Amino acid sequence: MIKNTEFGRIELTTIPVPADWAELDGTYTPSGRVLVNYRTGKDYFHVVTMNDDGTDIVPVFEGEIPQHKTANGIRWMCFSDNKRVLLGDYVLEVSPDLDHAESAQLLPVQFPEVLMTYPILFRHWSEIIIAPDGVHMAWTMLTFTGAACFLGNLVRFEGKYVIEETRCISSKTAYSVDPAHEGYVIPEVLRGGEYKQFVHGGRAITMVGNSPSLSDSVIEELDTGLTQRFSNTAGYEETAMFSPDETLAVCMSPRFSPGTDCGIIGQVPLPHSELVRGGISNAAYMYAVASCRSYRLGNVGPALVDVQRTLSEGRTYEGVDLHDPDNRFVYYSPLSWAPCSTKAMWPEGTRTTDPVQERRLRVVKLLDRKPTAPIPTVKTPEPWEVPYAMTLEDFLKPQEPVNPPYRIKGAASGKILCEITEDGWKKETYVDFSDDGETVYNGTIASNSPRNMFAGGTTTFTGDVTVTGAHTGELKATIIFDQPRPDQPARLSPDSEGYATYDGVTRRAEDMLP
Repeated sequence: MIKNTEFGRIELTTIPVPADWAELDGTYTPSGRVLVNYRTGKDYFHVVTMNDDGTDIVPVFEGEIPQHKTANGIRWMCFSDNKRVLLGDYVLEVSPDLDHAESAQLLPVQFPEVLMTYPILFRHWSEIIIAPDGVHMAWTMLTFTGAACFLGNLVRFEGKYVIEETRCISSKTAYSVDPAHEGYVIPEVLRGGEYKQFVHGGRAITMVGNSPSLSDSVIEELDTGLTQRFSNTAGYEETAMFSPDETLAVCMSPRFSPGTDCGIIGQVPLPHSELVRGGISNAAYMYAVASCRSYRLGNVGPALVDVQRTLSEGRTYEGVDLHDPDNRFVYYSPLSWAPCSTKAMWPEGTRTTDPVQERRLRVVKLLDRKPTAPIPTVKTPEPWEVPYAMTLEDFLKPQEPVNPPYRIKGAASGKILCEITEDGWKKETYVDFSDDGETVYNGTIASNSPRNMFAGGTTTFTGDVTVTGAHTGELKATIIFDQPRPDQPARLSPDSEGYATYDGVTRRAEDMLP
C-alpha cells in the first residue's frame, strides 16, 4: 500500500492466475473486465476474460496465431464495442461479446501492399491502435533508418479486414529550405514516433516523439496538426497512457532510475538537435529499457502522474513510482485503464536474458478516487481530412533531401551549423543561438552510430555546450554505448565520461550503471 498526499491510498496487486499459465499478457476491456492471453505450449494461445481479482474466468479463444516475419509480435487492443480485439495482423471477433464468449474467429488484417514491400522495411508495424469509433486505425512502421506513421480505415470484408484510405501522418523530413536565406533551413513540426493511444475522444494520438532533451511523450492533434509535449524529462521517456477521463496517466518511464535513464544526454535541453539525437535514439532505448529487462537493476517505471500537473510543472513533477520495489519484476507494455479511471494494469516480467520468463499482471487501484465517466467519443478525422497527411504515393515519391551541411537561424539571434563529416559523425554547432532572446547556446554536439540503427555496434554521443542567460548550463560529456549484437541490450562503455548541468541540477557519467 502506498499512501500519497496527491492521490490518496494506492494499492498494487497481482492478478491471481493458474501456475501453468505462461507468457502472460493482459488488458482491461471496455466493460472493466480483463482480457488475458497465455500459452501452455509453443505457438499455442489461450485467451480468456476475467475479473481483475482472478474470478469468473470465461474462455474466449484458443489456437495458433501465425506471426508475420515483419510484425512486432502480437498486441491486444480491445475495440470499444467489447466484441472485437485488434492483434496487429488479425482481428479477433467474439460473439456475443468478450464477457459472455460463446464463439470466436480470427480474421487477418490486410495492410497496404506498397508498405509491406517497402525496400527498407524492418517492422510493418511496431505499435497499432484503434480509435473509439472502431474504424480508424493508426500504426507505426519501422524502417532500417527510422519510422513512419499511418492512419487508415479498417474495413471488414468476407473473411478479412482491409486497411483502406491509408495516409501517412508523420513528418517525412525535419527541415525545409529557407527561401529567404541561402544555405539555411527551416525546422518543420516533427510528427510521428511510436503511436500509443487515441485521446481527446478520438481526435488526437499520443506517441513517443520529438523533444529538445532525449525523447518525450507527445500529443498529436489529427484535426489541427498541433503537437504538445506531454512529459518533460531529461532521460529516455516513452509511453504515457491516459485514463479514460484524461485526468491521469501512467507512464512507461525510467525517471525513477537515474542510473539508466540516459538523463545526462538530455539534462541540457538542446534546441533543434534532431540530426544528432536521431543517431542515438535506438541505443538509448537499448540501454534505458532493454538492458533493465534483461540484466540491469534499473527500471522503466511505471509512473503515475496527474495530467495537468505534468503539463504545467514539467521536470519539477515526477508523480508516483509504481515499479516493483524488490526489483525482481520489470514493466512491460501494454498498459491499460479500466473505464472507471480508478484502476490500471500492465504485464511485468522477471529480469532475465532467458526466453523462459516468469510473468505477472499487475494492477494499481486508486482507493480514494471516485469513478468518473470517460471523455465522450468524437469524430476521428478521416485520413484524407488530416491537414498534414500525405497519400502513399507522395510518401513513396523520392524527395530531394535537405542534406547537411546547412544552417538554422535562431528566432532571436545566432545560428546552428549542421554537418555530417566524412567519417560519418553528425555534428551541430551552436553560435550565439537563441530562439527566445533570453537563453543563448554556444558549443557543439555530435553523434556517431551504425548506419543500420537496428544492427547493433557502437554509438557515441559527445557534447561541449555552454548555456547562458535566463537559463544556465553546461554539457561536457562523451557517452558511448556498446551493443555487440542487435539482439543484445546496450552497455555503457567505461570510456564514457563527463557531466551535464542545467539550472543547478547536475548529472554525471560516473553515476550511470555499466
